[in-house]
Amino acid sequence: MTLLQKFSLICLVAFCVFGYSLGYIITNSLERFMVEESKQTTAALVIEEVRHEFGVEDFRSAKVGDAYDLFSRRVEHLTLGKNVERIKIWGIDGTVLWADSRDAVGLKFPDNRELQEAISGRTISGISSLSKLEHVSERNYGRLLELYVPVSFTNGTGVDAVIEIYQNIKDLSLAIGQRKSLVWKSMAGGFTLLYVTFFGIVWRASRRIDFQHREIVRSQAKYSSLVRSAHDGIISVDEKGGIVLFNDAAERIFGWPVESMLGKSVMELVHEDDHARYQKAQDDCLKCGDKGCGEPFEVRGRKHHGAAFPMEVTLSVSGTDSGLMVTGFMRDISERKAMQAQLLQSEKMATVSVIAGSIDHEINNILSSLLGYSEMLLMRDGNDELTIKCAEVFSSQTQRLHLHGNNLLALGKPQTPEMKEIPFHRFLDRVTELLEVSGMFKLCTVVRRYTSAEIVIIGDEMLLEQVVRNLQINALHAMEKQGILTMTTKISGDGRFAEASFSDTGHGIKDSIRHQIFLPFYTTKEKGKGTGLGLYIVKQIVEQHGGYISIDSEEGRGTTVLIGLPLRSAA
Repeated sequence: MTLLQKFSLICLVAFCVFGYSLGYIITNSLERFMVEESKQTTAALVIEEVRHEFGVEDFRSAKVGDAYDLFSRRVEHLTLGKNVERIKIWGIDGTVLWADSRDAVGLKFPDNRELQEAISGRTISGISSLSKLEHVSERNYGRLLELYVPVSFTNGTGVDAVIEIYQNIKDLSLAIGQRKSLVWKSMAGGFTLLYVTFFGIVWRASRRIDFQHREIVRSQAKYSSLVRSAHDGIISVDEKGGIVLFNDAAERIFGWPVESMLGKSVMELVHEDDHARYQKAQDDCLKCGDKGCGEPFEVRGRKHHGAAFPMEVTLSVSGTDSGLMVTGFMRDISERKAMQAQLLQSEKMATVSVIAGSIDHEINNILSSLLGYSEMLLMRDGNDELTIKCAEVFSSQTQRLHLHGNNLLALGKPQTPEMKEIPFHRFLDRVTELLEVSGMFKLCTVVRRYTSAEIVIIGDEMLLEQVVRNLQINALHAMEKQGILTMTTKISGDGRFAEASFSDTGHGIKDSIRHQIFLPFYTTKEKGKGTGLGLYIVKQIVEQHGGYISIDSEEGRGTTVLIGLPLRSAA
């Protein structure tokens, strides 16, 4: 059965059961209400008529002989309605004082419990089956509405007599039947309309579901085709690490047949030295969902014959009926690495002329500040504090000039860091002060949020100065020289690294290009204003020190670059 057929059958049964139950409750409540209403109306009329025609002394004794005829003529004056078939008047001792059948006068009926309740002051009614002894003369009428009305002539302080009325219920039954018929017809129409409405809604939903199902089948077929024909290796693993998807490209990259890899661990395809890194990335992906995935990282893969090769991996996580699944998109970047090495060397040589051209401008700026401090030193001779300050600036500016010479050398061949202890906060302040003296921070505010105690790191001061200066200058360019640069330091969670973050209030980085910014020669600056080597060199220097670097950015709200460098105790 289709979904629509199942729903139609279930709704039909549910509506029938619910409709019948509701109709039964409503019609029975309506019948009880109409009977009760007839009872109250008749009782009020009887009390009013009897009080008007009789007095309390008329109900002292049974009416026999001439008294019966006289009392009967007075009863004929009572207007109790056309449906009253029989009347009896009871005394409070349970004796019939008068009845429209002379034979019943003076009798008592011990089985009449309703009479006893009426004598106590309650109006009693019910559809009588005329089965008691007193009903001998009424049985020709079939079912009657039997009503016991207590009458008091002393303002309700006691019952003086009970008037028993036998009312024909033909008209009442007809009215009740008409009302019930109207209720059933209304409910049948309402539930039919409701059923048709629900049927229409489900019919449209069923068509939409059928359409979506066809689209899903079509998408799955397209997905399978794309996976099979993809140039990148696509490998999916379940939460236990077992391979559940291994496409044709993965077979070409690793040299393993598809059938032989299903169910095995993905770690068989990763070099043993990179197992921990790959496992961490996979665990982060499972824990954080899409927030922990998407950033490509590099590990070494292992081919079928055991040879290692550089591999770029991008992980994504998705949910299935059996749990979460991590999918890795893997690319052999051996050729790209070789080409990058060649291009990097070529670019280094090409940028020598660019950097050499900027040296003249840098030297002039340095010499200008040296000349200014020299004049201050000559004008305020004898000030020891100023003399020390000027001497520090002379030394730092000379080191800066020396750094530019080292930059030229670094393009030609890699440098080996000269590792030593560096007071981290003083180092950051010194590098920042050099840019402040040069006027680059004139329109910007620098906020320092350092840990309370000085941190000592291990590194090459000249190379790390190049890292900090590059990050600060990039922040200035992003803020267009106006904004707030916040420098924050702390100790990493494992206590092995000193972390420094550089947060700006600039234009931020688009999500679509964030993973490319550390690539060599990639720049977001206008043509002629950047070589695309700044962040690449920064990353190389940080990793050369055994540290790490990451970027968190939101377009339009700024960028935060975090670097981690080894502490003295971790060296």
